[in-house]
Amino acid sequence: MNKKKVLITGGTGMIGRAITKLFLENGFEVAWLTRKLDPRVQFEQFIWDPENDSIDLQCFENIYGIIHLAGASLATKRWTSSYKKIIYQSRVKSTRLLVDSIHLVKSKPEVLISTSAIGIYGNRPDETVDENTSVNPTHFLSKVCFDWEKEVTNLDPEIRSCIVRIGLVLSNEDGLYAKMKWPAMFHIASRLGDGTQMYSWIHIQDLARIFLWLIQNETSQGIYNATSPKAVSQWQFSKSSIPGKLRWSIPVIVPEFFLRIVLGEFAHSFYESADIKPNRLIKENFLFHYKTLEQAILNLERK
Repeated sequence: MNKKKVLITGGTGMIGRAITKLFLENGFEVAWLTRKLDPRVQFEQFIWDPENDSIDLQCFENIYGIIHLAGASLATKRWTSSYKKIIYQSRVKSTRLLVDSIHLVKSKPEVLISTSAIGIYGNRPDETVDENTSVNPTHFLSKVCFDWEKEVTNLDPEIRSCIVRIGLVLSNEDGLYAKMKWPAMFHIASRLGDGTQMYSWIHIQDLARIFLWLIQNETSQGIYNATSPKAVSQWQFSKSSIPGKLRWSIPVIVPEFFLRIVLGEFAHSFYESADIKPNRLIKENFLFHYKTLEQAILNLERK
């Protein structure tokens, strides 16, 4: 029996590595579409350069599905006007190149799973949000997500497509939780503003499983929120990183202007609130391994 082959863009990132590992463990063949070859990787790699509209079309041969994760990091650099352009183009332009290239080849994939982010919903402090909630891009990140998703709509309608709107990813490798662990060792917990804004999060393992589930379930199509069913307040999220059973903490209030000095416009995202529900995943019987923040943190603390 031939293995199904999946092409992954952005495979070198934290999410890409977790997805690659899970797919290999579940009997898939994996290939990466990447800007730079990794000599440590034992499977096929193909080169592309979305900035210059360059792609190796051989990457599509014998591909069952594509998982599109590529995009410049949101949190590693300050959001200057030049870096905002990189953030936008690395997502919108790369998706356009991928979709346009699929139109050109005879051997087309059966499914494309593309990513987006819950930032598309913006600040929703008094709402419970799901996939049916209307979106109205009012700031940079929501505009990026809106245009990013729009590119997927140009895909051949005969090809099944899903868009995964990813929440705050919990991992020991990278992301907000990983960055909070060092001050948490000294029982320091940051409170951003009043700390009541809701954070919608997802454990890295559940996130990887969502991509596997969407590839395997041939009836799945459209937009999916990749968040746990139970959002928490920012202050609860911050305190959860404190080690030990008692989790006592020293609160440090961080005003938005301070984070803006470090992160630029991106800082505002941490003060926005959105209780985002993964209703489509729940309705279609996806089983979360980490429904609560407590379950997720206990798992990460054991690693």
